[in-house]
Amino acid sequence: TDLTSHHYHSLSPTTLSLLKSFDGELEITLFTQDFDLKRNVFFVLDAWKKAAPKLKIHDKEALASYLKENPDFPSNALVLTYQNQTKTINLTQHSFDESLLNQALFQLSQRDQHWIVFLTGHGEPSPFENENRDFSALAKAYQKQGLKVINLNLAHTGFIPDNTGLLVITSPQTSLLPDEENKIKGFLNKGGNVLWLMNFEGLPLPFLSAYLGVKALPGIIIDKHGQAMGTPHPALTIITDYPEGADQHKDLITVFPWSQALDV
Repeated sequence: TDLTSHHYHSLSPTTLSLLKSFDGELEITLFTQDFDLKRNVFFVLDAWKKAAPKLKIHDKEALASYLKENPDFPSNALVLTYQNQTKTINLTQHSFDESLLNQALFQLSQRDQHWIVFLTGHGEPSPFENENRDFSALAKAYQKQGLKVINLNLAHTGFIPDNTGLLVITSPQTSLLPDEENKIKGFLNKGGNVLWLMNFEGLPLPFLSAYLGVKALPGIIIDKHGQAMGTPHPALTIITDYPEGADQHKDLITVFPWSQALDV
């Protein structure tokens, strides 16, 4: 059990996912003469180091001479460097915590690369685990296309990264916080994309239903046509015809097991 005041020694799934997404060497340098700040920062970074062996951590001892040469540089700062990109966190203006570090990591990531971001923190299936309810096969399909897949605990991180190409919401088991709902609506208002995967295990999301104008109807779709074609169960729905314009799918047959109907 982590008894530290800000859970410094328990890295969130978002942080672990972010650290694993960095292919090369991530370098972090701390500039400070504040002993308490140094202790807190290195306590967190020690946990980071265990999760990301390629991480290099430096402590700038010659701060006084550095400040003399760079008078505009903050007296307490954390500098992150990755692939010739640098992000400076002014610790004089911002309280140090894991969320602040996550935001810097997101900003260091390639902005032209859109990430697939799985919402977590509400008992959702995982994109990285292999239980029956998890989505590792979907995540691997994205990764084979060269896309980066990460977890995002929005309540912990506090923001959706600017380079999120797709936010995936998969059957939460507990309700989202009002602030999380507002951030998702803000993401959609700016043109963001959401893939909402519903099933009977997950809670409804009334805010998202209202925003998108779609909700699930009770019950399961029964497909007599599919059963006549030889499916072993009437709850296996077969789609053989796609809307006009979907020419590339004219020979495609899709099976949807135990599906819900949508009221649009």
